[in-house]
Parts: sequence; C-alpha cells; structure tokens
Amino acid sequence: YQGNSSSRQSYKIDGYQAGASYDFATDSWSTHLNLGWTWQKNSISNYKFNTSYPRINAEVTYSPTQNSQLLASYEYYETMPTASSTGPVVLQQDELMYYSGNPELKNSPSHEVGLQAVWLPSNKWQLAFSGFHYYITDRRVSDYLPEGPDGKMLRFYTNNGNYVSTMIGINATAKLLGGRLTARINPRLWLRRTTGVFAMTRNELTCTAQLSYFFGNFYTTGWYMTPSHYPDENSGIESKTSSQYQLQLGWGSGAWNLRVSASNFLRSDWRANREILRSEYYDMSRRVYSPSQHMGFALTATYTFGYGKRVERDNELKHESSASSAILK
Repeated sequence: YQGNSSSRQSYKIDGYQAGASYDFATDSWSTHLNLGWTWQKNSISNYKFNTSYPRINAEVTYSPTQNSQLLASYEYYETMPTASSTGPVVLQQDELMYYSGNPELKNSPSHEVGLQAVWLPSNKWQLAFSGFHYYITDRRVSDYLPEGPDGKMLRFYTNNGNYVSTMIGINATAKLLGGRLTARINPRLWLRRTTGVFAMTRNELTCTAQLSYFFGNFYTTGWYMTPSHYPDENSGIESKTSSQYQLQLGWGSGAWNLRVSASNFLRSDWRANREILRSEYYDMSRRVYSPSQHMGFALTATYTFGYGKRVERDNELKHESSASSAILK
C-alpha cells in the first residue's frame, strides 16, 4: 500500500477558570465544597467554538465512632472535545478506512456519585462497602458510514447517546495467626449501559483476591483477578480480558530482599484481549497480544543502603504487589 494524506490544521485555544472552596470540620463531620466556572474559546481551522459550564465538587464525611466512617461525594463537570477529535480534515487510515474529526462537537455533561462505608471492628478485621455511579450524557462517540472518498468507510466523531456505569463492591481484609496471615477479597458488581448508535448492556461480577503469609524472614503472596467484559465509553468497542494471577516467594534480612515471582504460569498463550465492534455498516473483531498475559518469571534482588535521609531497612521484608486493573483506559 502506498499513498499519502496531506493535512494542515491550525488551533487556538483560550481557557479560563474561576472558583471558590469551602471546608468545615468537627470531631465527627467533615465537609468540602468547591464551586467553579470554566470558559473556553476555540478556533480550529476557521471553525470557532465557545463554551462555558459550571463545575461542582462536594464531599461529606461522617465518623460516628473511631472504628467506622461514612463518606458521600458528588461531582459535576463537562468533558470537552479533544483537539484531535475536532480537526475537520479527512485523512486516510488504510485501503478501506478514512477518518475525520468534527469541529461541531459539543461538551458532554458528566455526573459522578460515590458512597463508602468503612468498619474496623478490630485489628484483625477490616470491612469496606463502596458504591459508584457515573453518568455521561451526549457522549462523544466514533461512528462509521460509507461516506468516504470513492464510497469507502469514514470514521468520524459525533455526540450520540449516554453512558452509565454503576459499581457496588465489598473490600474485606482479615489478619490472622498474629498478623502473619493476611487475606483480602474485593468482589464488585458492575452495571454498564450505553444508548444511541452503540446501544448495549453489559453486567458482570468481578473479583480480586489476595493471600499473604509471613514466616520468619520469608513471605509468600498470591493474587488472582477474574476476567472482564465491558463496553468502552466512546468507541463502541466491547473488550474481553482474561484472568490474571501471580505467586511470589520472598526473603528479607536487614538490607537484603530477594523475591521470586511467577505470573500467569499456566498460560502459554500471548493473547491478551479481544475487541469487538458492531455497527450498521462496519463490524470489527481483533485480538490484542501482550506479554502481560503470557506466563512470566522474575528473580529480584534488592539491597538498601543508608544515604541521606534515614530509612527503615527492615520494612523491605514487607514488600508486596497486588493485582493491577484489567480495565483498559
């Protein structure tokens, strides 16, 4: 394939913000409130776009006892189109696909609500309940139409539909055998829904579990994270990820720390994620390959020596790592 697509785009972006914050606290209550306003003026290849919107951030914390706490938060803002999504020039991606931005894109109002309850009945047990609700309207989304040059496909951005994501989760920790054994589990229920050109509903239960045990100068840690299936907020793509897991064995004494780890040790496949797109005129299915999902082994040796600010060398024994998020950003 040979070819080229010439493009010249000129951007001028002016932005201004103003706001005020208020904080109030007592022995049991803590309140934070931030109110602001944003103004933006864009000039993109002779297209002009002016916008202004409020921003609200509120948080209330209540601690009825020394072992419990309740937290509620709310935030409102608007997601502005990126410079790359507003360029009006049509470019060629490959033999089939052309793509272009949209200088007439509008802001997408967003609401975020968070709730959390923490209970610490003793040093052995910790329990936290959390909830999160994210709602964006008139979202920016990629769309596909056979309107490119010579009837080929054109991918462009438009404001279409809403995206809703709700999460309810529990995070429980138990420290047993005098603190030598630590168990953590974090199940989460996800309720996701999109409307508009890529309307779909995807609900799933995910979980991350971790177990750590210390014995003498040795420690061992293992964690497991379930697979996931979720819709992307803007692209209309469904992503399916595989499970991930890891085992570690370590030794620490004074300034020395040695660690052996085995990640995804039962998987010889390099396939990481599967991405699926279904639309009226264009469907796509592809595999993403990554070493992060393939089996991997590592040997790490660390020596800590004092220089400058004093450090606690013995804390090197407590080094742990936990599962990273499987949700692609």
